[in-house]
Amino acid sequence: MERILVVDDERALRLAVSEVLERSGFAVTAVDSGTAALAALAEGGFALVISDMRMPIMTGAELLAAVQERHPGLPMVMMTAYGTVEDAVAAMKAGARDFLTKPFAPPDLVHLVRNVLADPADTFATLTEFEHHAEEYRLEAELHVGAEGLRIHRRLRP
Repeated sequence: MERILVVDDERALRLAVSEVLERSGFAVTAVDSGTAALAALAEGGFALVISDMRMPIMTGAELLAAVQERHPGLPMVMMTAYGTVEDAVAAMKAGARDFLTKPFAPPDLVHLVRNVLADPADTFATLTEFEHHAEEYRLEAELHVGAEGLRIHRRLRP
């Protein structure tokens, strides 16, 4: 069973993400800070880290940098309620494997996790390809918001 580390300072979301992943057959450890995440990672055995971008003391971007330095090759998925296409591009440039904008549907989370775990190194062929499609993703998000009212859901993969 693959172990996933979930990092989010918001307790309700941390528990919800953990529950969805556990019900999908994953072993989950959930922590509330970047510092706690680094301590958990030191014990080893994780296949994936899913982290919020905005957290006090250590941001998701700072955690991403620390994970890349201390655990090269360990994939990270970043999530945020305040995401923009520019944020996603910056996270991908910094080494994130993928990016989720909150709120997201549980099946989308599970699908993304399964894809990352199936091939942790897979991403857009190049970052240039990702940036090329950034406007397309922005338009997709705007159309989705228009169709669903206030719910914002954007996927970085077609």
